[in-house]
Amino acid sequence: LLHVAFYVETKAKLNDIAAILPVKRLREIVAVAESSGLWSEALSLMGHIEGAQQRRIADLAAEQDDIALTRMLRTAQEQKLWDVLLPIIAAMSKDRRERLVKLPALAEVPVLTAIVQAADAGGLWPQFLPLVTQMTEPARRAAAQCVEQLDAGVLQNLLAAVQGADLWDELLEMLGPMDKAERSNIARLIGQQDDAMLTQLLKTTHQRGLWPKLMPLLAAMPKEQIERLRLMALKLKLDWPI
Repeated sequence: LLHVAFYVETKAKLNDIAAILPVKRLREIVAVAESSGLWSEALSLMGHIEGAQQRRIADLAAEQDDIALTRMLRTAQEQKLWDVLLPIIAAMSKDRRERLVKLPALAEVPVLTAIVQAADAGGLWPQFLPLVTQMTEPARRAAAQCVEQLDAGVLQNLLAAVQGADLWDELLEMLGPMDKAERSNIARLIGQQDDAMLTQLLKTTHQRGLWPKLMPLLAAMPKEQIERLRLMALKLKLDWPI
């Protein structure tokens, strides 16, 4: 099944096969992927499966020990498979996902750089940003540094994804480890956005009590942008913390 999955283009067929396989058989498939160095084929299989069946096999993969999971991550890095692996990790149950994203391999700058590039190229920001909030502090800081180095076009894609999926909390959490100089570019870009996006940001911040997370970003904005946001908050009848 692992070898076949690498070449199958019809997801529905693999989904049907996965649905009838017992957990024991799926565990054996994952074990073979680890013992035989077939993680690329296993990722292809998991990537072709959708919904509940993808979560089922992804959770079984996440049961592997840290050494095996690190090998899976190394395979994704070496073979440029982050566009496949990111949705798989996002599909995992929360407790299993939290354990995986805390592995040291995900705190490495080259790995996070490749993941950020895959997130932008594949429109996978909604899958990536929630993972960052579960990472270790060093990994979150490394992720923030990778984002800080993105060009304006990629950052604009990120902000559009944040607005579309309402991921302001996750974005602010990721930007938290940055110092003022590091967050200045994205702070300025956020301040340049249209009224619709900034209204969503202000309302979300107010409703979810995110002012402590937003304040460092405001501090990195030019004064005229801060004043624009202040006037918008007053118009929306929202508290303004400055």
